[in-house]
Amino acid sequence: MDIPAILRGAILLMLLAMLMLAAGWLAGVGKVTAPQMITLTAIWIVPGLVAGLDARDAGTLHGLLSGLLGGALIFLVLPIIGGMTTAPSFLDAVAADSRPLLLILAGWWGGFGGLVADIRRAIRARRAARRQQRGGD
Repeated sequence: MDIPAILRGAILLMLLAMLMLAAGWLAGVGKVTAPQMITLTAIWIVPGLVAGLDARDAGTLHGLLSGLLGGALIFLVLPIIGGMTTAPSFLDAVAADSRPLLLILAGWWGGFGGLVADIRRAIRARRAARRQQRGGD
């Protein structure tokens, strides 16, 4: 288990989440629906991919764990941010209704990113085996 890879992925997920919240606030978003939330959080594949590539093996597991850890941090921080007087209006609905959805989505997208990292690793290993087989003939 590569703990630093998981932590890097979780921190990256937190940064991306804060970037999304800031962009929504600046754009003046009033309300966010569940399909919009799923679409917006698709960028969370990147932290899972980063964690999966950093780990030597089990990229899917590392991506999933980094996504869940980042999602848990978001789960804990959203009510605090939502309680501020200057919080954007869409954050009230997200903090109240969609927190469990965010946790599930973070784990889902993190695991998917880790799966992509595992597939990439398998393709490279297969290409290396072909090159070695051709060179050995």
